[in-house]
Amino acid sequence: MGKIQKPQIGGSYIKIRAPFLLLFLVFLVLGVYYPSIFGEINSVDDRALLTGLLNRGHIDLWRTFFPQGGRYYFRPLLGISFYLDQTLFLCQPEILHFENILIHCVNTLLVFFLVRRLLYRNKQEGDGIIPLLAALFFGLHPLCTEPVNWISGRTDLLATFFVLLAFHVLVSNGSHFKWWRQILSALFLFLGLLSKEVAAGMFLLVIVALLWRESPIYVLGWKDRITRSLPFAGATVAYAWMRFGVHVARDRGLVSALQGAHGATGIPYIVKAKGMITALGFYAKKILWPFPLNFAIVEINRVFYFALGILTLMVFIWLIWRKRNAVTYFLLWVIIFVLPALFVAANRMAWTPLAERYLYTSLGGLSIAIGIVLSRAKKHIHRAAFAVCLLVAFFGWQTTSRNVVWQKNLTLFEDVVKKSPRFAPGHNEYAIALLSEGRQEEARRHFELASTLAGVAPYRALAKANYAGLTSSRSFEEVVKSYLNSGNLPRKLRKSFLRRLARDLDNRLIKAHDETERLELLQKALEVQERLYRETKNPFHLYRKGQLYLGLGDKASARECFGLACKKSHDYYTRPACELYRKLSQVP
Repeated sequence: MGKIQKPQIGGSYIKIRAPFLLLFLVFLVLGVYYPSIFGEINSVDDRALLTGLLNRGHIDLWRTFFPQGGRYYFRPLLGISFYLDQTLFLCQPEILHFENILIHCVNTLLVFFLVRRLLYRNKQEGDGIIPLLAALFFGLHPLCTEPVNWISGRTDLLATFFVLLAFHVLVSNGSHFKWWRQILSALFLFLGLLSKEVAAGMFLLVIVALLWRESPIYVLGWKDRITRSLPFAGATVAYAWMRFGVHVARDRGLVSALQGAHGATGIPYIVKAKGMITALGFYAKKILWPFPLNFAIVEINRVFYFALGILTLMVFIWLIWRKRNAVTYFLLWVIIFVLPALFVAANRMAWTPLAERYLYTSLGGLSIAIGIVLSRAKKHIHRAAFAVCLLVAFFGWQTTSRNVVWQKNLTLFEDVVKKSPRFAPGHNEYAIALLSEGRQEEARRHFELASTLAGVAPYRALAKANYAGLTSSRSFEEVVKSYLNSGNLPRKLRKSFLRRLARDLDNRLIKAHDETERLELLQKALEVQERLYRETKNPFHLYRKGQLYLGLGDKASARECFGLACKKSHDYYTRPACELYRKLSQVP
């Protein structure tokens, strides 16, 4: 890093005061993402997330940070951020979207400061043009549209924020070492891990940097290397203990990462390795040229991207062997933070095997590498800077257009079905968006198409149930019950079906006038609530059972349910459950 020289342009330095550069960056990022503030709640995950938050009156901090095992995700800091949104702002969509934009804006500023510090560590003031271009490359890159616009994508934004912050503190500790800075950097790594698992790559980056001569934190001597890495090892171990404790084998996220999920358990490891190389080739192309942008990437040219993955590996190995410099180190950053995405692709751990949001943290490393490359352009600095300016301008235009697409579920999933026409969940979500616009016949066609497409059976079941729901409530009930009784549905979809059936029965109860029909519906609703309680162990379903028992005139059973709900819950319905239990206890 000592070989990096301050570039000269036209025989003199370009000097722009840092506050103006920062204001310019903030203005551009906020301006480009302004349409996102008014975006709808995405029907994938976001709607369920907000519904759960609005119905939650209490959070168990101990269980949030120290789960009992069996979790698929462990992201307590993300959960706390959403809980605060519910407490302070009642989950207003505009505020949730704006918070995502602000986090991305701060990450862009951190990239600026990192590049500036790396290039001008030994100078009081330096050229701000190169850090500005590197930060704009990150801030306006079209790949950022998915994690910023998708409220559930905040997990990538938060993890990257803490990774960049940790690295920034680490670099600032290079010249005048202080232990408190090293511990502070490790603390930021720990907070990143509590936001998303991908932050674990920071620990590996630190180990490599201490050994890499051209890295900004390289040190001589094994004793110093070991002692300086200890805080980061401690942060990683603390995270692992909080997540697993002594129940490592019960962590569904870790098991899925190693063995596979959604039908990938029995796939041979050689096939999974090929899939990881294919995904690497895809992401290598995607981070450099992100088009076409797609929220649901399910079909790619596997032969082409496998070959590109092999080429990417060969080029990277050659760079490490022959060009072990600062640029290669930050390209290693890109590879390290994309590694979890390769496991996701090979082991089918998400609803789509590939996703643009998985490159968000890697994009930070690539942006820093571009800044270093520009600083070394010397005589060609004008041309190189102009080329990056053109690319950034093009990216900014594409990002603005993409943000408009993300504003409505209708336009987003219309884009999905055009680019992934054989993806059943995409057609299902598009049909739901069409229904919200009153376009029932078009919705019917897409529900029907989704129910016949090849792919994961649960998604076909969901589409078939939605299609039946357009006919009548009874048809919906019959289809849902047939799937529930088959026992082939995954637990998540089983719970979703039961909740939707419960809502449907409640709506029918409100409209029922015949006493015989009302009693029949009450009995059906009671059975559904009982199954929901067995699936979720949520005391709310005990409270709901008590209400249904009252409707049936069974006060003894209602009293028992209200008592259990009073004892086991700490939520908005707890107080009425306790009061009903006391009233029913007084009845002779």
